Amino acid sequence: MLAKELAAPVVVWFNVSDDGQVLVYVATPETGRVLVRRLRESMPQRGADGAAIGSGRLEAAALVVRFALAALSQGGSIGVAKEDAIAAAAASGSPHASADTPAGAQARDSREPPRPQAASNGAAQQAPARRDGAARSETAQQPESRDSDGAARSDALAAWWALGYRATADGFSAGGSHGISLRASLQNRPWSAALYGTLCLPVTRRDALTEIRIARHSAGAAFGLLVPLSGELFLTAAAAVSLLVITRASAARSAAARAEPSRTSLSAALGPELQLAYRSGRLGAAIGLGLDVVPRPTRFSYRGGAEDPEAQLAVLEPHASLAAEVRWP
Repeated sequence: MLAKELAAPVVVWFNVSDDGQVLVYVATPETGRVLVRRLRESMPQRGADGAAIGSGRLEAAALVVRFALAALSQGGSIGVAKEDAIAAAAASGSPHASADTPAGAQARDSREPPRPQAASNGAAQQAPARRDGAARSETAQQPESRDSDGAARSDALAAWWALGYRATADGFSAGGSHGISLRASLQNRPWSAALYGTLCLPVTRRDALTEIRIARHSAGAAFGLLVPLSGELFLTAAAAVSLLVITRASAARSAAARAEPSRTSLSAALGPELQLAYRSGRLGAAIGLGLDVVPRPTRFSYRGGAEDPEAQLAVLEPHASLAAEVRWP
């Protein structure tokens, strides 16, 4: 309860029983997962100065916490769901059942790697020399898709939803086309796939003969590679294909011109995209750059079919975007 009130991403606590058993707990409140490690019974229960926990056990506990946090920061996960941990403890009939093993399994030594049943007691006493590698192997081998505070991981399936702003230099008006963008991305390292759409405000172009008002909308898909640059920074390089939907209305400003009826035209576009995203927890922000290559752009003509070479959309249409993201579910 206190962890949720303080929005703590990770909670660590210790339990020392009357018989000297020490349990180390590392939990992630948002995911409801908990890791439990029991320190070795063969270690001295008290330090040379009479402390309740000797220096050896303190060091072992610190290693458990250290490597658990390292695994979380690198995109791993720890333990199992709280309900599974409770079920495991109930099935084994022991309060010391490990929370990151299947139901009924015994807690593993946090200071040594798993070893065959035939290993001798003498070999077990040499485990402290190998504790660093053991703790690292137990905490790093986790394929989960979230870290302790809910951050998306680049090595597991994650869905991100984005709402933002997009500007496109369409070649029709000096200011280009502007509007909102919607994007849904499904990522599973190293791959990324997305569906997106844009709804743009209409822009007007006038000359001595006509006034043309258009709105450039689009819907498309992108597929590419997701590259983690750091724990919270991700770069996506993708190839996109889209359908441009151009709505047009015109009005004559001179008797020498005749306005055409309002209509909607379609054009195909394809091109590269780059997106840089910063993600922390369930929230993120992204900036993007791309280029729409339109082989057959929409053209506008005057009466008699004579085309005005300036009243048309461009073949190459660069665009930029800025969006806020949320991971769900």
